[in-house]
Amino acid sequence: MCIRLTGLIAALSMAGCASAEMPLSAGHPARPQGPGPAPPEVAAALGPLQAPSPPEANGTRQAPFLGRGVIQRIEAGRLEIRHGAIPGFMGAMTMGFPVTEDVRVEALEVGDEILFSIEVPAGEGHRIFRVETVESPE
Repeated sequence: MCIRLTGLIAALSMAGCASAEMPLSAGHPARPQGPGPAPPEVAAALGPLQAPSPPEANGTRQAPFLGRGVIQRIEAGRLEIRHGAIPGFMGAMTMGFPVTEDVRVEALEVGDEILFSIEVPAGEGHRIFRVETVESPE
């Protein structure tokens, strides 16, 4: 197979098929200097270039990371929670989370099962801004 393929490549090269050169127009994108600016009528029709807006990032108040866990300890401005995996954020573990002033820690108790929302403001670290207790079936 190798010999046949090599022979075919050699035959095409001798026939001028393997190394044909095609001239590029002056404004072709493959030219080293690249294409020139768009003609004014094309630029006017396209309008100003705008980057597409990025999708809403996780970790914002509008698109928070969501967790479920059990409160292990309550401290001022902090909850220690044994939680399951938080999709897109972290695996299951027990750890302390700072909470915002929106969370009423005085209404919570150790052992409460909770659903919680985490935001990650740029440069500020993560924090819980919403907590809901899960009612256990009786």
